[in-house]
Formats: sequence, C-alpha cells, structure tokens
Amino acid sequence: MCWEFELHLKNGDFTVSERLKTSVHVNLVFYLIVGSIGLFGIILLIMMHRSWSGSLLGFAMNCSNTFGLVTGAFLLGFGLSEIPKSIWRNADWATRQKVLSHKIAQMAVKLDDAHQELSNAIVVAQATSKQMSKRDPLRPYMNVIDDMLTQMFREDPSFKPQGGQLGENDYGRLLD
Repeated sequence: MCWEFELHLKNGDFTVSERLKTSVHVNLVFYLIVGSIGLFGIILLIMMHRSWSGSLLGFAMNCSNTFGLVTGAFLLGFGLSEIPKSIWRNADWATRQKVLSHKIAQMAVKLDDAHQELSNAIVVAQATSKQMSKRDPLRPYMNVIDDMLTQMFREDPSFKPQGGQLGENDYGRLLD
C-alpha cells in the first residue's frame, strides 16, 4: 500500500483519474507477469505429463489450493487481514505479559497523578473554606463543596489527601 502511494507521488498523480490510470497500468503489468508465469507452468506440466487421463481434476484442485494460499499470504503481507496477525501476536504469552505489564505501569502512573491532583484540589478547597467569611456571597457554594468532601471521606475512610505544602502559585494554578 505504501509503495502505491510513493508511486503516485513520483508520477505526480494528484487527481483521481491520474491515480486510476497509474493503478490500472501497475496492476496490469503485475497480472501479466503473474499470468505469464502461470501459463509457463501449465505448458511445462503439459510437456512433462503427456497423458492426462483423469488427473485434470487433481490439477484443478491443486491450482485452487495454491491460489488460496498465495492470496492468504498476500493479504497477510499487506495487512488486509488483521485478525490472524493479532491472534498470532497474542499467542506469545511472554510478549503479551510484557505489553500488559507496561500498560499497567502506565495506568498506575496516571492513577498516581490523578490522586495527587485530587489531593491538591482537596487541600485547596479546605484552605479556601477556612479563609472564606461566613457572610461571603459565595459561601453557600463552598458549603456544598464542604458537604461533598465530608461525604467522600465518610464513604472511603482510607482515602487520605496527600497534598503537601502548596505555595501561592499552586492555588491559582489549581483553580484555573
């Protein structure tokens, strides 16, 4: 597939009709070569076996099987049938374990980062709640956040925010 794209770029085929002409030309040359090789093989078989009494059916079956095998190899080679390749890759347990271990490690890092961001947000929310006046017009909204935090801590008492000491710049960054 990639060689066709490079061929179109080399030929300057930028319209559909130009690409179609180039594709037909390239495929015609390919099939003429394959057909001539097949014709040569048939002529060679006829010359080697002078009597074809009943073996024509066997010859046709062999040609059919060969065509199926060649077509399958062709499709696998160009990635047109991905299911067998994915099954083949997943069959190797050692490689599959390495890939999954790598994915687990990536997810653990993402989970740790998310936990740290949540912890920082909780620390900022608690610090903001302590500094906010009872008469502030935004206090009812802060009470809703405080109630949500209290409920979250009740549902999961093992959760401990790990927000360390945040500087003044961290408050602005977390609130953005």
